[in-house]
Amino acid sequence: AAAGVPVPAWLASCMVYAIETETMDFTRGGTAFDRTAYLDLLPRASLRILGRIKHAPLPLSYFSLLQQATASARWLGRVAWTHLPQAPNPEIAAEVADRLVRLENITHAFCTTFGPDTLWISVRSNRRNAGCAAWVRAAVGSRGSAGGHDRLAAGSIPITGLSTEERNALLDEVHGALLRYIARRAGIRASEAELHAQRLLPTDEARAGNSPGSPGSPPF
Repeated sequence: AAAGVPVPAWLASCMVYAIETETMDFTRGGTAFDRTAYLDLLPRASLRILGRIKHAPLPLSYFSLLQQATASARWLGRVAWTHLPQAPNPEIAAEVADRLVRLENITHAFCTTFGPDTLWISVRSNRRNAGCAAWVRAAVGSRGSAGGHDRLAAGSIPITGLSTEERNALLDEVHGALLRYIARRAGIRASEAELHAQRLLPTDEARAGNSPGSPGSPPF
């Protein structure tokens, strides 16, 4: 629009949706440029197209993955996380992380999942100056790629050729790195042993061994 190029309704609709999603309706930051672009694009967008994007039909597998992610979710202090053993694309990890960070009293969240040949990582925070991109870069290191912003970021590590044991060891290492880093940023005083135990404790055992609302039980 600034260059004098007309923006068709379908493109304006997609861009409006992208800005809303990226900023979580401006509750997760957003610059003055984002707001200006959004307000300029919104009158050009098609409400019908926006509605079809937001409320598109979803396959049964989508709800199955959400169920898996919720059932295996864990928490420590104000940090929540989960892992999906297998997923067809990285978008589900991002959506799960978005949902986890909306839990009451949770300020930091992440989700990991194994794709066909990649370990995908998605992290979120609702705190200013959270440094999400730094969390992922620290966890991924030189083994893959990572990037993002202050309150959201993602990373990926190739796993082609790794055995099941090697993949599990990699996952354990990534989770440990993320938890140690986030624990410091979130002000959680937890020993390495506590983080280790919380990561490896099966959900069913955690629920059986802790009463609802106790520090070690998941808030589900």
